[in-house]
Amino acid sequence: MQDEVGTEYAKVVVAKYLESHGYQDSLVSFLREADLPRRSLLQKDGESLETILDERIKFAEHSVAQSIQDMNLNDRLESVDEKYGIPSWDHAMEFKRLELHDTVKDLVVDVKFGPNQLLFSTSSKEVRMYDFDLNMFKKPFKGSKGTGLLKPCGFLGETGYFYCCGLDGSLNLFGMASDTALYTYKIHGRMVTHTDICPVGKSWFIVSSGLDNHLKVHLIELQTLQVRPWCEVKLASACTALQSCSDQGQLLVFLARNEHTHITCYQVDTVQPRSITQKYQLALNGAQFTVHAFGIRDMKLLPEQELLLVATSHIPYMRLLAVHVPRHVEGQGPFYDKVLRNMITEVPQDDYSQPLLGVLSGRSGIIVSSNSGVYAIDIRKGDSWLLEECPQKRVKCLAISNSNDMVAISYADKTVYLSSLCLKNLVVSEGSGKRLASKPHIK
Repeated sequence: MQDEVGTEYAKVVVAKYLESHGYQDSLVSFLREADLPRRSLLQKDGESLETILDERIKFAEHSVAQSIQDMNLNDRLESVDEKYGIPSWDHAMEFKRLELHDTVKDLVVDVKFGPNQLLFSTSSKEVRMYDFDLNMFKKPFKGSKGTGLLKPCGFLGETGYFYCCGLDGSLNLFGMASDTALYTYKIHGRMVTHTDICPVGKSWFIVSSGLDNHLKVHLIELQTLQVRPWCEVKLASACTALQSCSDQGQLLVFLARNEHTHITCYQVDTVQPRSITQKYQLALNGAQFTVHAFGIRDMKLLPEQELLLVATSHIPYMRLLAVHVPRHVEGQGPFYDKVLRNMITEVPQDDYSQPLLGVLSGRSGIIVSSNSGVYAIDIRKGDSWLLEECPQKRVKCLAISNSNDMVAISYADKTVYLSSLCLKNLVVSEGSGKRLASKPHIK
């Protein structure tokens, strides 16, 4: 009997707290889920939630302070200017699982989303293409002889063409109407490890790096399906992450190298071939006497926010950095004051881990792969947690669609997980006269 009274009284205290602070949407949901009558809010007797907590803290101040400190791995984070658009997790969002109509039985080594397609490159040296209804609409694509595995892969926007790189350093261009490569060009002397497609005006540039330790830029001429060498730079060590964007008719390339804790920004002249210059360097560590403090495992560029998200090699838990990437600077650096966030995460990793970052649509959150599943990250609040909706096993590759809020994850055990982002069942305040049902974002 005493427990029941305590439970009901706790519900009333929480409801009155929500009402007094104006959390009307949460209050309506709480009254419904707690099965409380609205009349309970009219009771004048009893203490407020703040009074109860204040007395509890005075009784055991040190233990309560320690409990609050243990709630977050990070120290109190300083606020960041809103203009940078630091992503924060949208807790009204959930993952709704989808199923392929024709399952992939081989190991998926790369996955990419196109405007209306989903591409899987498999260990059987072929590429399988699906529409957004998750039906395979063609027989598998195959590369030219000797290319081996086809990765990395990607789409050339909405042109109807896509590309796949082979283990021999070749670039294979495909069209949707043909199941074999329309054009093959050797862009690297050894295997291609990183690629990024960037349109500048009416031109398409592919930025790449490989095991030959070169950063190369090629121009893809869609009218003739020819690939022209544009410019290149010899790297002192292997590339570990690569991103690019266009800026006022120029091409900017952000590159991270092995055993180097600086990110280098290159500027490519898109009119004059063989013109590439180092624009500046961003230092991610504060120690100016060394250029190597930790490794950079992956990066995601948010050009509109001038923001670069960086996954580090810290052991046993990964760190996530949010770095300001200025368009215009004086001098080449290295600049030590561009790190906006340096947060510890709960993502476990070892020397062989390869975390992959993904930005959900509308910057509603960040996800990152690991050896034990997929983690959600709220950079603004410095919080991270394991997504229990996704299978908890080693991730091979990850992709997020920019057009229909789909997420594709392949695992090392040859399984594939697909989901769409939906709104949870939320009840909006009675005054708004509407209810949010479980609603997929898919357009």
